Amino acid sequence: MNALVTGGSGFIGTWVLRELIRRGLRPVAFDVKPNPARWQSVLGVDANQVSFVEGRLTDFGHLRDVMARFDVTHLIHLAALLTPACQADPLEGCRVNVLGTTALFELSRLGPRRLEGLSYASS
Repeated sequence: MNALVTGGSGFIGTWVLRELIRRGLRPVAFDVKPNPARWQSVLGVDANQVSFVEGRLTDFGHLRDVMARFDVTHLIHLAALLTPACQADPLEGCRVNVLGTTALFELSRLGPRRLEGLSYASS
């Protein structure tokens, strides 16, 4: 089973990756940038079991391609802009938090394959 974790470089995302590895899933982290120091601290040598894909939630085509390339069976959506970033740029906050989440929900509904599980942590 392959789990795509949006926000996989974040604090909660990194701990989710650790749990997925512990359970024998193959995690794919999708985020705007990697955080190797955090992964090394939390995942240690298991960090090499995580595939990292750089990208933005608002890039629907790229998300679709990633889900197909890694044959994603489970989606864990944790990516979002937090309040300070949303206050600084409300339109970007809306694009990422609302439109990006909507894109993920559409991908989970339309394919490239039917997901076996979806988890969403609202910001």
